[in-house]
Amino acid sequence: MRVRFSDEDVDLGFPGEEALRGGSRYAKKLLCDGGSFVGTAGQCMVRASGGAWSAQDSDITGARQLSFFIESVLRPGGRARSMPASALRTLWTVAKPKTPMDDWLHLPQTVAPTGDYTAAERERLRASDPGVDGSPTSIVDSHFVRDLLANGAKPAPFAPAMEPEEWSEAVGVKLTDAKVRTIHGADIVATEAGLQPALQTEYFAAWELEDRPRRICLLTMDMTEDYRPYVGYLNDNIAALQSSFRSKGLPVFTSNWIRRPDDGLYGALDRFYGSAGVRSRENPTYIYLENGTLPMKEIAPTGEEIAAGLTIKSSHLSKRAAAPPVCRRRSTFLLKLRALGVDTLVIVGAWSEDCVAATAFDAVDKYNLDTVVVEDAIGET
Repeated sequence: MRVRFSDEDVDLGFPGEEALRGGSRYAKKLLCDGGSFVGTAGQCMVRASGGAWSAQDSDITGARQLSFFIESVLRPGGRARSMPASALRTLWTVAKPKTPMDDWLHLPQTVAPTGDYTAAERERLRASDPGVDGSPTSIVDSHFVRDLLANGAKPAPFAPAMEPEEWSEAVGVKLTDAKVRTIHGADIVATEAGLQPALQTEYFAAWELEDRPRRICLLTMDMTEDYRPYVGYLNDNIAALQSSFRSKGLPVFTSNWIRRPDDGLYGALDRFYGSAGVRSRENPTYIYLENGTLPMKEIAPTGEEIAAGLTIKSSHLSKRAAAPPVCRRRSTFLLKLRALGVDTLVIVGAWSEDCVAATAFDAVDKYNLDTVVVEDAIGET
């Protein structure tokens, strides 16, 4: 039987062909014009209808695991009737020839309990982690591997590393000793904020909104009446963004912080801010005004958005954690984003060092969403 392993991508659908190790929805197309093989039932003729293949890292240095399947109809030799449609599946470990990418992509690894993943561990992540492209639980599959293969050998677009005098001036930190010293292999300098790496680099998102078609939504976070004295000045900028999203038919979510001193929903955040300052209303954990949990009217959700379930009651910093008890801790916000096909999240509101930061980090790292935080539409204490 002759097969050809092509570079053409094939979509296996969710959750993907289980026989292909790695669990990704996408693989490479395998071409086969049929043939025969000898099994326990004797010689069988194979009428192939296509197939797919993929290769993954193995636990053997210098080798990769190759898995493929052939969709086929098996016809036992000498019999008139055909057997039900089935698939030939196999897994090989093959020596990996050296390629130019070995110098920058296929790097030596140390597989250990405190080191690199094993091949099996990677497979489990690809099959279940919502933060991994193409996993059955991921909202997004950006096919990042294509960009990596195309651009990985190019120089990074970030600015060169800055010397101490340059970065200290940029961030407003005074150097107390500009002499570079080495501590446990790290080159450091002394500043008024403590020891810092001698060379520092400013990183930024490598993507632009215009890079690809997107399904974008806006999340207005915790702009409630209780916080009006502190962040009401943001309302004009937020209202302009809401109007723009609504005019384009894009989803606009609104969240509100609903912690009250007597709600019984106590946890680590309460312990962090402590139990004092409730009578004086200085403790920032809780909402105090009777109408304090309501969104400010200038930027409140529309009736249609409320009816569509685009409002989030939250007692957690990350809005990914928002879920009413009936959902058994499943994130209702995440489920709604998935249903709407959202792949890019724009965040405005309060507070930048608490809910905004927690939600943005969760969106990027845990849920594989490109995320934009609008600098002139967020407030901090």
